[in-house]
Amino acid sequence: MFSPTTMDDLQQWWQNRSPEQGPIRWMQSWPEEPTTEPELSLQNLRSIVDYPHRDMTITVETGLTLADLQRTLAEHGQRLPLNVPVPESTTVADLICRNWFGSLVCGHGTPRDWLLGIAAIDGRGRIFRAGGRVVKNVAGYDVPKLLIGSRGQLAIPLEASFKVLPVAESSQTLRIETDSFEQQQKVWTALRELPFDPVIFDVHSHERSLILGVEGPASVCSRLLEQIEAAARSTGTVRILPDDGQTIDSWRTIEQALQELNEPPVVLRLGGRPSQTIPLLELAEQFGLNAIGHASRGAVTAFGSAATLQGREAELHELLRSFKATAEVLTGSAELQSRLNNDQTTASDWPIRQDLKSVFDPNGLLEPLATAEPAQ
Repeated sequence: MFSPTTMDDLQQWWQNRSPEQGPIRWMQSWPEEPTTEPELSLQNLRSIVDYPHRDMTITVETGLTLADLQRTLAEHGQRLPLNVPVPESTTVADLICRNWFGSLVCGHGTPRDWLLGIAAIDGRGRIFRAGGRVVKNVAGYDVPKLLIGSRGQLAIPLEASFKVLPVAESSQTLRIETDSFEQQQKVWTALRELPFDPVIFDVHSHERSLILGVEGPASVCSRLLEQIEAAARSTGTVRILPDDGQTIDSWRTIEQALQELNEPPVVLRLGGRPSQTIPLLELAEQFGLNAIGHASRGAVTAFGSAATLQGREAELHELLRSFKATAEVLTGSAELQSRLNNDQTTASDWPIRQDLKSVFDPNGLLEPLATAEPAQ
């Protein structure tokens, strides 16, 4: 495994590498343990390049983990308001290429809302820079956004600049439990009519619950939660549980659930319209899976035992297509992954993706685009 300490080292290695060696393995999946050691590691590219904290921006090498990045920011009372799975091992490169976000997405958005600029190496071994280190930057094409969610198929980010926020003065949460998905949908509808957006707006299939979070001065948080509670109670009988003082993080909940499984897991990322969030939770439960959704985005993570899907992959696939929902298998179902990959290769945007691939990685040295044969 090659682990460069500078971008020049990486570029030299790239130029000396034989194209016949095939695609470069560098990304690691979650939650699976890697079956083979990656050929390239960014673990030694983890420096803080520039941190003018008064300007509320930071530039880092992308081998830095999110936990280390947050610790550096915390020294100046700042943070990057994004949740990722396993922050002690998830790197900035992972954050960008996998488009990780979690419970804070309602109030703070996704990586595209915080990424200002990047330096990256493409499949030709060319290092390029795009964007900048300042918030007000409108020069040129917004190339950094192309890499968000690209799964490492276009280029490998090596440096990234982000804008950051002060640590919240206080945060409070409220848990609302209902008796059915129908009642949960009614509460969701009522909360969408509020004159403000909460920072956290998660829905759980377990106990048909909704978790709302707000940030700001304590007195303001209390008044906002009172409005949330009143809106929820207006829909009928609900159970309101006060703030327990714990930080709400959907990824942490999922990780704990997977650790308690005594059999191989399955984890799916689903995406639909915000109004489909709770129907997608209900769909997951039909297949024996737990699910957590981010109600402002229509993003749902379904998880549980892989055995619950065995023999039902085609059924789930057809239902997802009827929802016109996007889906990604993070782990646990090769059959479903094959069917979803086939959808990806026949999607209407496929020619555009091929054009992008031909510009950034014509020889297919980075993680190749899915080309799986249709499932039988």
